[in-house]
Amino acid sequence: MSTNNINLEAIRKNPLAIKDIENPTKEEQLEAVKLNAWVIQFIKNPEKDVQIAAVQTNAYSVQFLEDPEDEVILEALKKNAISIELIKNPPKHLQLEAVKINKFAIDFIKNPDEEVLNYIKNKC
Repeated sequence: MSTNNINLEAIRKNPLAIKDIENPTKEEQLEAVKLNAWVIQFIKNPEKDVQIAAVQTNAYSVQFLEDPEDEVILEALKKNAISIELIKNPPKHLQLEAVKINKFAIDFIKNPDEEVLNYIKNKC
C-alpha cells in the first residue's frame, strides 16, 4: 500500500490526520476538507480549489483563510450568506451578493456600503 493510500485511509477515518501529514497532496487535502472543512486551518497555503471545497462544505471555514480571493468568498456566501460576517472589510460587490442571497446578511456586515443599504431599502 502506497504512502498516499495510507494517508487517505487515515484521513477518511479522521480528517484531523491531515495535521500529521508532511506536505499533503492535493488529493489528501481535498479529501480532508470535504469531510471536515475546519481542517483547512491546518493546511499550509491551500490552493484555491481546496479553499473552495472547504467553503462549499462549510461556509464558516472561510475564517481560516488568509486573504481569500473573491471567488472563494463568493462560494462561501452561496453556501451561507451570513458568513459575510467573517470577512474583514468586504468590498461592496461582495456585500451586495450577500444581501441578494439573504437580505438578513445586512445585519452581519460591519459598516455596510451606502449602495448596499439602498438596495435593501428598495428591494426588500
